[in-house]
Amino acid sequence: MLVIGLEELQKGRKGFWYMSIIVAVFIFYISIQNLLLN
Repeated sequence: MLVIGLEELQKGRKGFWYMSIIVAVFIFYISIQNLLLN
């Protein structure tokens, strides 16, 4: 998702890139949190 967001940002599409980056950061945060708690 992060790579897709960055590619959309480079292509100049304004509608989708920020949502992709937010989802990627959220998934990364949840993964790290699960690793630290378990």
